[in-house]
Amino acid sequence: MSVEMVFARQKLPIVLLMIISGLVQVSTVRAQISAPEFLCVQNDTLRWNAPASLCGGFNSYLIYGSQDPSGPYSVLATITDQDQFAYFHADAGNQTWYYYLESDLDCPGQPPLQSDTLDNLIPDPGPIKVVTVVDESTVRIDWSSSPSPEVIGYIVSRQNALGTTILDTVYNSFSYTDINASPADQSETYFVVALDPCGNVSLVPDPHKTILLELGSVDSCSQAITLNWSAYINWPNGVDRYEILVSETAPTENRPGSFGLVAAVDDAQPSYTFVDAVDGRNFFFKIRGVEEDTNEESFSNEIMVTVGAVQAVQDLVLESTQVGPDNITVQWQLQPQVPTASAMLLRSEDGMTFSPVSDIDPTAGLYVDMTSLGNQKPVSYRIEAVDQCGNEIVSNAISTIYISGEPNGNNNEVTWTAYYNEAGQALSYELYRATVGGATTLLATNPSTTLNFSDPVDLTDPAQTTKCYSITANTQVTLSSQVVTAFSTSNIVCLEQSAQLFIPNAFVPDGVNRIFKPILQFGGTQEYLMTIYDRYGGVVFESRELTTGWDGKKNGRPLPQGMYVYLIRMKQGSGQEIEKKGMVMLLR
Repeated sequence: MSVEMVFARQKLPIVLLMIISGLVQVSTVRAQISAPEFLCVQNDTLRWNAPASLCGGFNSYLIYGSQDPSGPYSVLATITDQDQFAYFHADAGNQTWYYYLESDLDCPGQPPLQSDTLDNLIPDPGPIKVVTVVDESTVRIDWSSSPSPEVIGYIVSRQNALGTTILDTVYNSFSYTDINASPADQSETYFVVALDPCGNVSLVPDPHKTILLELGSVDSCSQAITLNWSAYINWPNGVDRYEILVSETAPTENRPGSFGLVAAVDDAQPSYTFVDAVDGRNFFFKIRGVEEDTNEESFSNEIMVTVGAVQAVQDLVLESTQVGPDNITVQWQLQPQVPTASAMLLRSEDGMTFSPVSDIDPTAGLYVDMTSLGNQKPVSYRIEAVDQCGNEIVSNAISTIYISGEPNGNNNEVTWTAYYNEAGQALSYELYRATVGGATTLLATNPSTTLNFSDPVDLTDPAQTTKCYSITANTQVTLSSQVVTAFSTSNIVCLEQSAQLFIPNAFVPDGVNRIFKPILQFGGTQEYLMTIYDRYGGVVFESRELTTGWDGKKNGRPLPQGMYVYLIRMKQGSGQEIEKKGMVMLLR
């Protein structure tokens, strides 16, 4: 007990009290009578604790009441039992009453203090200010103090589809951290009710929900990331904006670095498309909701997104053609080697109008066209494709090299079409020669501007009757990142010199020149027919073999001496037809 209280109970003058205590000098300051500690009202029963100090003898507790919080208040009851700490207001009915308490102590000259004024209603809640996600399993809840003075604590609860879970009762604080939440999986819902010493709790206020951020979609073609999130629920002033925060890291980093603001949208748009994604990088996102006027902030969960971008085709370039006996092989470069949604090889017979040949796999790098006319004329190709993102890709056009020629006296005159490639050029042409059944040899290397060659033929050499030729073009093809060399080959053309025949004008079956037949001095034959006619036009002899001649007989009987007509038809391997006719003298 303090010195002041001791002397006060002995009713010593207050000035003497101050002097004896040595605590203060003469002053006009007056002591006050402490009020009971008014705890709460429960079911119209008022409860309190004894005053903090008693300056004199106890007389009573005075209970004041009014139905108007601004008064006037009147004494409802006088409690003379110092150890009584409850009072039932029987006349409260269903009306709202307001109460305060005073202590009547034997402390002359000291004014009484009033307790808190409480009503007989349940306490008002402490409104939630914000719920915000801390990490994948943690949510922090902050609220304001209840305006009801009897409130001593707050009950924090989490609510979900399975019911309500009371997390804790918090005293002397207006914040709680829920470490067992799942804000990365669902929007967590919280409410806080106020608690008074009587066990009365406030009504359940409007719950607040965390912001749940989810991945909407990833467009690997445009490298865009669409984010969706749930709205923040029950801010009194509503949401001013949602801010999109991002942290970009290397593929090996599975935790975000510092976050930066990339955009803000209003409360009516809980969605955003991030368009600056980079293939292979990790992007971490979270949403910051901001309340209107107060700028209170609530953070969502974080999500990590890695964009596996569809690589675009950089090069689809036709680089060469090889003409075979009955097909054409078309080759191309595809960089990078990525799949496409579709691809078609097209062919043109005139170099202008292209028609589909076949669906192809661009990653194969070649296609063999079995329906081509490469041995008859130049043929052009191109590829049209659609990548996985729907973009159309059209390759360059390329044409086959067509070689042709004709015998001309003692020479074979060879010509060929120029190598044509929208993405390349010919450096030179190599002319190869081969005899039928013989080896192929390089005959000449011509510059890119030369498209013909004259090859001499030795008419005394039967091996040179037929010569075959082909062209190989040495080329350069330009890709986006490099220049590559390629080789295109033409068809093979075979040229056969015209056959040269010596035909006798007389023969003597019984003499030295006994058989009539032509002598092939140069060339060759595939088909042969010699017919002998008499002067009346009757057939007296036929032979289909160059080596089989006429002996002057018909059906084994010698024919008389005279002039006979011959007709010789011969077709060479090249398809050239030769016809000889004339008169031969049969001598006896």
